[in-house]
Amino acid sequence: MKYASMVIALFFLSFVSVAQENDSYIEVAGQYTYEPEVDSYQADFEVSMGNNGATGEGQTVEGLKDRFLQRATELGIEESRISIAEKDPYDTRINAGDRLKLVIKTDSKDEFLKALSLDGHEGWTYKIGQKVSYKPLDNKQEVIAQALKNAREQAEIVATAISKKLGEVLVVADYNSLGESSDSTYEPMGERKYRIMVRFTIE
Repeated sequence: MKYASMVIALFFLSFVSVAQENDSYIEVAGQYTYEPEVDSYQADFEVSMGNNGATGEGQTVEGLKDRFLQRATELGIEESRISIAEKDPYDTRINAGDRLKLVIKTDSKDEFLKALSLDGHEGWTYKIGQKVSYKPLDNKQEVIAQALKNAREQAEIVATAISKKLGEVLVVADYNSLGESSDSTYEPMGERKYRIMVRFTIE
Protein backbone atom coordinates (compact mmCIF):
# COMPACT_ATOMS: atom_id res chain seq x y z
CA MET A 1 0.00 0.00 0.00
CA LYS A 2 2.86 2.35 0.89
CA TYR A 3 4.55 1.56 -2.46
CA ALA A 4 1.31 2.19 -4.34
CA SER A 5 0.89 5.56 -2.57
CA MET A 6 4.41 6.56 -3.57
CA VAL A 7 3.73 5.63 -7.20
CA ILE A 8 0.52 7.67 -7.23
CA ALA A 9 2.28 10.62 -5.61
CA LEU A 10 5.15 10.46 -8.13
CA PHE A 11 2.69 10.20 -11.02
CA PHE A 12 0.78 13.23 -9.73
CA LEU A 13 3.96 15.28 -9.34
CA SER A 14 5.03 14.26 -12.82
CA PHE A 15 1.67 15.33 -14.24
CA VAL A 16 1.89 18.72 -12.53
CA SER A 17 5.44 19.18 -13.79
CA VAL A 18 4.46 18.39 -17.38
CA ALA A 19 1.46 20.71 -17.15
CA GLN A 20 3.68 23.53 -15.93
CA GLU A 21 6.22 22.91 -18.65
CA ASN A 22 3.49 23.01 -21.29
CA ASP A 23 2.09 26.34 -20.09
CA SER A 24 2.28 28.83 -22.93
CA TYR A 25 1.14 31.98 -21.18
CA ILE A 26 1.99 34.36 -18.36
CA GLU A 27 -0.48 36.38 -16.32
CA VAL A 28 0.23 39.82 -14.88
CA ALA A 29 -1.61 42.72 -13.27
CA GLY A 30 -1.84 46.09 -14.97
CA GLN A 31 -3.03 49.31 -13.43
CA TYR A 32 -3.62 52.96 -14.21
CA THR A 33 -3.95 55.77 -11.68
CA TYR A 34 -6.59 58.39 -12.42
CA GLU A 35 -8.48 61.20 -10.71
CA PRO A 36 -12.19 60.31 -10.50
CA GLU A 37 -14.96 62.88 -10.85
CA VAL A 38 -16.89 63.18 -7.60
CA ASP A 39 -20.66 62.97 -7.67
CA SER A 40 -21.28 63.67 -3.97
CA TYR A 41 -19.76 63.66 -0.50
CA GLN A 42 -21.57 62.38 2.56
CA ALA A 43 -20.82 62.42 6.29
CA ASP A 44 -22.99 60.62 8.87
CA PHE A 45 -23.19 61.81 12.47
CA GLU A 46 -24.84 60.66 15.64
CA VAL A 47 -25.89 63.00 18.43
CA SER A 48 -26.52 61.22 21.67
CA MET A 49 -27.77 62.09 25.12
CA GLY A 50 -25.41 59.48 26.53
CA ASN A 51 -22.23 61.17 25.30
CA ASN A 52 -20.10 63.53 27.33
CA GLY A 53 -21.35 67.11 27.29
CA ALA A 54 -24.95 66.16 26.51
CA THR A 55 -26.14 65.94 30.09
CA GLY A 56 -28.00 68.73 31.74
CA GLU A 57 -31.41 69.50 33.14
CA GLY A 58 -34.03 69.85 30.42
CA GLN A 59 -31.64 68.64 27.72
CA THR A 60 -33.27 66.64 24.91
CA VAL A 61 -32.09 64.93 21.76
CA GLU A 62 -34.08 67.51 19.78
CA GLY A 63 -32.11 70.20 21.55
CA LEU A 64 -28.87 68.50 20.53
CA LYS A 65 -30.10 68.36 16.95
CA ASP A 66 -30.80 72.10 16.96
CA ARG A 67 -27.34 72.81 18.38
CA PHE A 68 -25.81 70.60 15.68
CA LEU A 69 -27.69 72.46 12.93
CA GLN A 70 -26.67 75.79 14.40
CA ARG A 71 -22.99 74.82 14.49
CA ALA A 72 -23.14 73.42 10.95
CA THR A 73 -24.64 76.61 9.55
CA GLU A 74 -22.07 78.68 11.46
CA LEU A 75 -19.39 76.72 9.58
CA GLY A 76 -21.02 77.69 6.29
CA ILE A 77 -22.86 74.45 5.55
CA GLU A 78 -26.25 75.01 3.94
CA GLU A 79 -29.07 73.63 6.09
CA SER A 80 -30.62 72.07 2.97
CA ARG A 81 -27.63 69.73 2.88
CA ILE A 82 -28.55 68.23 6.26
CA SER A 83 -31.19 65.56 6.81
CA ILE A 84 -32.32 63.23 9.58
CA ALA A 85 -31.81 59.55 8.83
CA GLU A 86 -34.55 57.02 9.53
CA LYS A 87 -34.19 55.20 12.82
CA ASP A 88 -32.77 51.71 12.61
CA PRO A 89 -35.55 49.31 13.69
CA TYR A 90 -32.88 46.77 14.69
CA ASP A 91 -31.01 49.14 16.99
CA THR A 92 -31.20 47.35 20.34
CA ARG A 93 -28.84 49.64 22.23
CA ILE A 94 -29.97 50.96 25.60
CA ASN A 95 -31.65 54.36 25.26
CA ALA A 96 -31.68 54.10 21.48
CA GLY A 97 -34.40 56.75 21.50
CA ASP A 98 -31.90 59.25 22.92
CA ARG A 99 -29.80 59.05 19.77
CA LEU A 100 -30.29 60.72 16.41
CA LYS A 101 -28.48 60.17 13.13
CA LEU A 102 -27.88 63.24 10.97
CA VAL A 103 -26.58 63.13 7.41
CA ILE A 104 -24.76 65.89 5.55
CA LYS A 105 -24.65 65.33 1.79
CA THR A 106 -23.09 67.81 -0.61
CA ASP A 107 -21.34 68.13 -3.96
CA SER A 108 -18.90 70.64 -2.47
CA LYS A 109 -15.58 69.35 -1.17
CA ASP A 110 -15.23 72.50 0.93
CA GLU A 111 -18.54 71.84 2.69
CA PHE A 112 -17.60 68.21 3.17
CA LEU A 113 -14.34 69.11 4.92
CA LYS A 114 -16.22 71.55 7.13
CA ALA A 115 -18.68 68.79 7.98
CA LEU A 116 -15.86 66.46 9.04
CA SER A 117 -14.74 69.08 11.57
CA LEU A 118 -18.02 68.52 13.45
CA ASP A 119 -16.74 65.16 14.69
CA GLY A 120 -16.56 65.25 18.48
CA HIS A 121 -18.21 68.67 18.70
CA GLU A 122 -18.91 69.51 22.37
CA GLY A 123 -18.47 65.85 23.26
CA TRP A 124 -21.90 64.68 22.08
CA THR A 125 -21.46 64.59 18.30
CA TYR A 126 -19.65 61.68 16.64
CA LYS A 127 -18.98 60.94 12.98
CA ILE A 128 -20.07 57.37 12.36
CA GLY A 129 -19.33 57.18 8.65
CA GLN A 130 -18.36 59.01 5.50
CA LYS A 131 -18.91 58.34 1.83
CA VAL A 132 -17.49 59.70 -1.41
CA SER A 133 -19.53 58.71 -4.46
CA TYR A 134 -18.01 58.91 -7.93
CA LYS A 135 -19.53 59.43 -11.34
CA PRO A 136 -19.13 56.65 -13.91
CA LEU A 137 -16.01 56.98 -16.04
CA ASP A 138 -16.65 58.87 -19.26
CA ASN A 139 -13.24 57.83 -20.66
CA LYS A 140 -13.25 54.18 -19.63
CA GLN A 141 -11.77 53.01 -22.93
CA GLU A 142 -8.74 55.27 -22.46
CA VAL A 143 -8.28 54.16 -18.83
CA ILE A 144 -8.40 50.47 -19.79
CA ALA A 145 -5.96 51.08 -22.65
CA GLN A 146 -3.49 52.64 -20.20
CA ALA A 147 -3.92 49.76 -17.73
CA LEU A 148 -3.36 47.29 -20.59
CA LYS A 149 -0.22 49.16 -21.62
CA ASN A 150 1.07 48.87 -18.06
CA ALA A 151 0.27 45.15 -18.02
CA ARG A 152 2.21 44.60 -21.25
CA GLU A 153 5.21 46.44 -19.80
CA GLN A 154 5.13 44.16 -16.75
CA ALA A 155 4.70 41.08 -18.93
CA GLU A 156 7.69 42.06 -21.09
CA ILE A 157 9.86 42.14 -17.96
CA VAL A 158 8.69 38.67 -16.92
CA ALA A 159 9.05 37.21 -20.41
CA THR A 160 12.59 38.54 -20.73
CA ALA A 161 13.49 37.14 -17.31
CA ILE A 162 12.46 33.63 -18.39
CA SER A 163 13.96 33.96 -21.90
CA LYS A 164 10.61 33.95 -23.67
CA LYS A 165 9.04 36.14 -26.33
CA LEU A 166 5.79 37.88 -25.41
CA GLY A 167 2.82 37.22 -27.68
CA GLU A 168 -0.80 38.29 -27.96
CA VAL A 169 -3.41 38.90 -25.27
CA LEU A 170 -5.44 35.82 -24.36
CA VAL A 171 -7.66 37.04 -21.53
CA VAL A 172 -8.39 40.34 -19.78
CA ALA A 173 -10.17 40.26 -16.41
CA ASP A 174 -11.67 43.56 -15.24
CA TYR A 175 -12.85 43.74 -11.63
CA ASN A 176 -13.57 47.49 -11.51
CA SER A 177 -17.21 47.71 -12.56
CA LEU A 178 -18.58 48.07 -9.00
CA GLY A 179 -16.20 50.94 -8.34
CA GLU A 180 -18.07 53.10 -10.85
CA SER A 181 -21.45 52.83 -9.19
CA SER A 182 -22.18 56.00 -7.26
CA ASP A 183 -24.39 54.12 -4.80
CA SER A 184 -21.82 51.51 -3.83
CA THR A 185 -18.53 53.35 -3.60
CA TYR A 186 -17.17 53.87 -0.11
CA GLU A 187 -13.73 55.15 -1.00
CA PRO A 188 -11.28 57.72 0.35
CA MET A 189 -10.88 60.95 -1.57
CA GLY A 190 -8.13 61.34 -4.12
CA GLU A 191 -6.62 59.25 -6.87
CA ARG A 192 -7.85 55.75 -7.60
CA LYS A 193 -6.27 52.81 -9.37
CA TYR A 194 -7.97 50.93 -12.20
CA ARG A 195 -6.67 47.35 -12.10
CA ILE A 196 -6.94 44.50 -14.61
CA MET A 197 -5.45 41.02 -14.91
CA VAL A 198 -4.07 40.12 -18.33
CA ARG A 199 -2.91 36.79 -19.74
CA PHE A 200 -0.39 36.86 -22.62
CA THR A 201 0.89 34.05 -24.80
CA ILE A 202 4.62 33.39 -24.71
CA GLU A 203 6.91 31.60 -27.14
